[in-house]
Parts: sequence; structure tokens; C-alpha cells
Amino acid sequence: MIGGVIAAARWTVDAHVHLYGRFGLAEWFGSLSRNLAACGRSDVYAAIFAERRDCHAFAELSGGKLRADGVTVHPVSGAGGMALRVRRDNDDPVWLLPGRQLVTAEGVEMLAWLIDTDLPGRLPVDEAVAAIRAAGGIPAVNWAPGKWWFRRGAIVKRLLEHAGPGPLCLCDTTLRPAGWPEPAMMLLGSQKGLPVLAGSDSLPLRGEDKYAGLYASVTTGSFDPADPVNSMRKLLTGSTRFDRVGRRNGFREAFKRLACLAVSRG
Repeated sequence: MIGGVIAAARWTVDAHVHLYGRFGLAEWFGSLSRNLAACGRSDVYAAIFAERRDCHAFAELSGGKLRADGVTVHPVSGAGGMALRVRRDNDDPVWLLPGRQLVTAEGVEMLAWLIDTDLPGRLPVDEAVAAIRAAGGIPAVNWAPGKWWFRRGAIVKRLLEHAGPGPLCLCDTTLRPAGWPEPAMMLLGSQKGLPVLAGSDSLPLRGEDKYAGLYASVTTGSFDPADPVNSMRKLLTGSTRFDRVGRRNGFREAFKRLACLAVSRG
């Protein structure tokens, strides 16, 4: 028995997590749970995946194909879809929620929160947003180094100003160096009442599992343990305030991570 509905639960959410094959599940989850807990005591710790087309960790966890000693995975199928209640030994449980990641034809990075559906890549940005909504997901424009500048910046600005009916969010990440001014698009999104969440955005490199849960958002809202996905959906589509907590990288750390990624891609 997990418990009943909490009407005014405090949530701590990492909105951009990756679990790559080179990460150990126990080590990754240990980092996720410890880092989220370090952001402050909450009733609900959660993380939303941002999986590429070649990654299916959420499905592998829910199907029992991905396991580790001491880590228990309990799937919960609610009206809004599947969520995973994951716990390692005596750590606080973390709710893992589905999500995908895609790149538009213009090179804008989009997240599709709360669905585990592979969507076509390289769609024009307006079509990508429509496809995510049609699949039942919540689209979020993800910050990435250089991808909100110049031509792509103008595209993101147009999207935020003329998004049409339906939800739209933004996501900040650890890779935006601490001390970097708040991007103009985040300020615009906030002015328009769009939720701006934070996420860890680990890279596909050894040792990057330590960043899981490092940068997150806190909010207060209803939580139904029988339907965590719909609980999260209501927060994202309501007039909920999200505050970013945890930490982003310093300039040197962010540059080192990106340089290592470039080298790994040869």
C-alpha cells in the first residue's frame, strides 16, 4: 500500500534525466535520490525522462529488463499512463515518469514530457509541438548551448509568442553555467506564464550519472500515488509556480563536459 492522495504535496522534480547504457543503475539512482533529497525535504521526489530514439530505459525498467541489486522498481499504471516507483535500500523513493527528446528540422531541442512514444525527428518546430500534443505529451523547449541564439533564437521566440492552444513549457539544465544571465527566452516564457523547469541533462559519458537530480524544480500541488503521471500533468498545465533549486555547473565544469562529449563523438 503506497498511500492516499496528498492535497498539498511538496514536489521536487528533475525534468530532464537520462539513464544511458554506460551508467550503472544502482549508481545512477543513488545519485538521483541523494541529489534530489539535498534540494530539501519533499513529499514527492520525481524525475522525467528525456530519452532519445535509441534509448528506452523507461521501458526496460518497467519490463524488468534493467535491474540492480538493492533497487526495487514498482510500476504503477494510472489513467494518465505508466509511472515507476523506484527505491534503493533505505533511500527515499523516486517516481520516474516517461518522456522523450527530439530535435526539430531547425535544430531546436524539444522534450516530450509524460509519454514514452517515439516521435519523428527533424519535423519543423510547429509540427513537432503538434505531434507531441497529439500523442498526449507536454512539449518543452530545452535550453542547450548555442541553440537559442541567432536564427534558432528567433524561431524559439516565435514559438513562445504564437504557440497556439495547448500546453508549452521550457527547461533549463546544468549545462547553462552558473552566473550565466537568465536567457531572454526564459524571461519571455515566464512573462507569458509558461512553466520553466530545471533538469540535470546528463551526457552519454562515463561518470555523468553523478549529475542526476543535481538541478531540479520544487512546487506544491496535489499528488495521487495511484496516478502520478496525471498528477504531474495537472501541475504542468495549471497555474503552478515552479522554483528552480540545486545547482548548475560552473563555466569550467560545463565546458569540460561539452569538450569531452565532442571528443567522444570524434
